Amino acid sequence: MSVPIIAAAFSTLAQARTHLNMQEDDVAFDDTICEIINAAAQLIQDYTGRTLHKTSYAHAALEGTGETTLYLPEYPVTSISELKYSATREFSGEPNIVGYNFTGNQSASDIDAVADLETGELTLVNGDVWPEGVATVRVSYIAGHNPTSSEGLQFLLAELLIIADLFFSIGKDPSLVSSSMGGIVETYAAKGINEQSRAILFPHRRPSCVA
Repeated sequence: MSVPIIAAAFSTLAQARTHLNMQEDDVAFDDTICEIINAAAQLIQDYTGRTLHKTSYAHAALEGTGETTLYLPEYPVTSISELKYSATREFSGEPNIVGYNFTGNQSASDIDAVADLETGELTLVNGDVWPEGVATVRVSYIAGHNPTSSEGLQFLLAELLIIADLFFSIGKDPSLVSSSMGGIVETYAAKGINEQSRAILFPHRRPSCVA
């Protein structure tokens, strides 16, 4: 396999091959299938406005709201290892925020912030506000769904259904991947992903993506 599968994908090559009923010795289309897996994962990201796959984000720069609350870009949140804010964007001297939901062992009187891990909402409770402006908040965290969780398995199914649609749209012609894969994906996206995949993914769309 020479085409790497992106981290946002829930499918492996083996899973996609099984779903497509490929013969064990029929490996001529493996690169094509990997390209399609990546395209399907990107279509899901575009449709939901989120990275659904569990992912680690290091030193992510967020825009401060000037209020006591802000939202992490991705959710649900598994853990937060770093959370700092600075109106001057100088983070080296800033202490890491202590939050009850971050490690679970602080007393209520000691905490600086609380996190709603399901939605990614961060609320300062120390009397401060998140400094308004671009990149005034820095956070390292892990968010998204484990591929083996019940949600992850549903996302896998949605992705496999899209993979099948794209694979048979291409007509099992590997040459189309390099020559017109983008056009095929664009046409598919404009038409809309299949109904079963939409039913799985719609409840997980970012609110701003829902018309």
